[in-house]
Amino acid sequence: MKRTFLAAFLAMAAASALIMPSDAAAQRSAWSGSGNFSVVSDYRFRGVSQTYNLPAVQGGFDLGHSAGFYFGTWGSSVGTNVRDRRIPAGSPPGTQPTTTTAGTFQGGASLELDFYGGYRFELTRNIELDVGVIYYYYPGAKDAISLRRFDTTEFYVGAAFGNLTAKANYAISDFFSLVDSSGAYYVDLGYVYPLGKTTNLVAHVGYQSVKNFSRLNNTDWKLGATTEALGVTWGLAYIGSTAKDDAYTVLNASDGAAKVVAKDTVILSVGKTF
Repeated sequence: MKRTFLAAFLAMAAASALIMPSDAAAQRSAWSGSGNFSVVSDYRFRGVSQTYNLPAVQGGFDLGHSAGFYFGTWGSSVGTNVRDRRIPAGSPPGTQPTTTTAGTFQGGASLELDFYGGYRFELTRNIELDVGVIYYYYPGAKDAISLRRFDTTEFYVGAAFGNLTAKANYAISDFFSLVDSSGAYYVDLGYVYPLGKTTNLVAHVGYQSVKNFSRLNNTDWKLGATTEALGVTWGLAYIGSTAKDDAYTVLNASDGAAKVVAKDTVILSVGKTF
């Protein structure tokens, strides 16, 4: 009896599989994925270098549903692998700085991983809204003095009007290890002007406000162009900011030499979307 029942069940399952391929295909087609990979001459986040003004390797993957929901992850190398000298937190007065050769950005991490998810929908025929949450994760990273983690969570709302985009990010956690900085926000505008089928002019301006740390407030901007050639996308952009040198000077960068990480610069990039 059990064998008869099992045989009948398997026969029904096989029949169901034969008559339902279109439904399964429709379900699969509701989701779509894409990936990206790039190399940049400097990784700038809101006008501030995350790589001591040196190159970075970056990449990510996105998964979207036809209903408007999406999820994704993106990562970048941060800091450098050059020699770095620092005095460990809690060391007694007179302690000499130690030398390491590991990626030393953000208290020891050399990787940033971003995880995000949200929902896009049309408000009107020409306006699309985007609402979501992003989590910035730095594996093993802590501030060398406060020992607080740099991981940060932001809520964001964006809108697209054709080639014009506007977005606001609001920190719902402390902002990159700063005490009582929850509520920091970043607002920005972006514009893409097509020059041809594969070439665009790109412009951006943004403003960062850090709660209880006004000396870190900063306006940044970008003007550049992208084009496709040899199967990849090439980019060239000028990036500037109003960041104060004393607020964005890294005193323990390569071999102990101070570096200003928010100076105006030109960024080169090459990337591929697949």
